[in-house]
Amino acid sequence: MIPETQSMSTADAVQEQPVDTPERHNSGPLQLLDLPPDNGDAWPPPMKPEAFYGPAGEFVADVLPETEADEAALLFHFLTISAAMMGRARYFQVSGTKHHARLFSVCVGGTASGRKGTALDCATHFFRLVDGAAGPGGHCFCQENTVSGLVSGSGLIWQLRDERGTGRDHDPGVVDKRLLVIESELGGVLRVCQRRENDLSAVIRDSWDGKTLRTLAKQQPATATDPHVNIIGHVTREELRATRDGDAGEAGWRRSWPFLPP
Repeated sequence: MIPETQSMSTADAVQEQPVDTPERHNSGPLQLLDLPPDNGDAWPPPMKPEAFYGPAGEFVADVLPETEADEAALLFHFLTISAAMMGRARYFQVSGTKHHARLFSVCVGGTASGRKGTALDCATHFFRLVDGAAGPGGHCFCQENTVSGLVSGSGLIWQLRDERGTGRDHDPGVVDKRLLVIESELGGVLRVCQRRENDLSAVIRDSWDGKTLRTLAKQQPATATDPHVNIIGHVTREELRATRDGDAGEAGWRRSWPFLPP
């Protein structure tokens, strides 16, 4: 979480500072590509208490008695939105690599009964209150840095593009490189990624790594340096299984997504 005394301004988002991590409780490897079973068995097994650490765990403990959403879904929605708001200001250093707070989280459940949207609503309501604490005229992350409708890699890059051009062709670009993508129908995005001519899958992979993003389109070439993309996706079990054998199911970016129940 961002300390209470720290502003959430764009300037703070680019001042990188290393952070310490709490003691890790290793419960074994998580198989991210394991899809939910068809026999109705619980999937995945309930998360251990150690997962509900710090402010995120406090949020879940406060909200859970008042909602039908799953505790794991509440936790990951909270973590993903908070990671998006932090930007690249906080990171964990491993050798020469900086690992920033980026999460791509997928909530798997039924169309209406899954309560996927309920978990999202609980988390976004909380962070809108955090935005409101900045006072009138303050930067509202949940409105200004949140998008949906992934259809191409170039479209994603455009949301984070650098300054370009001169004179009448000058484009100031986007200064704040923090972006939260919320896809309530992730199945559609997975189908787009199955199209061999589409560059969305490759750009999502590079976004996860925090690499500079580029499109070489002749009409509107664009570059996005220091991108900080976090994604929340909602999908049904049937849609997720339908993509398993296609190109989207084999794409490397899918290994970066934790799949959780609603």
